[in-house]
Amino acid sequence: MLTLLLNQLDPIQCDKSSLDKPEEERAAKIIADASQLGVAKMFLPSDILSGNELLNQLLCAELFIKNNGLEPPQVCCQEEKKTFAKIINQRLKDDPDLIDVLPINPENNSLFASMKDGIILEFLSNFMQFYLIFMN
Repeated sequence: MLTLLLNQLDPIQCDKSSLDKPEEERAAKIIADASQLGVAKMFLPSDILSGNELLNQLLCAELFIKNNGLEPPQVCCQEEKKTFAKIINQRLKDDPDLIDVLPINPENNSLFASMKDGIILEFLSNFMQFYLIFMN
């Protein structure tokens, strides 16, 4: 099953040639193919052969995390950053808990540095929830 999964994730790097090989060779090829797809070498062929359900789930999870088929996030343009910074400054300007982090300068890249700890997003989320409840 893992050989077929690897082949579906990347048919060029992960072929199905090991399907007719002995179990030990097949397990070693699974580890090698998973490594080519970015999974850290934390598994041994014996882990696969032992049928340890948790380790096999972890291997599958790692494969899907590293190869989820999603496009990398777009880099937002300067205009979007300015607009978002202005919205945050406007909506949260009166919150005394954010006095140390606001206002965000819309003219530079401080937006991401200001938001990295998640506090501003949490306050913005709370504001939006209140706004939605108030509007309904």
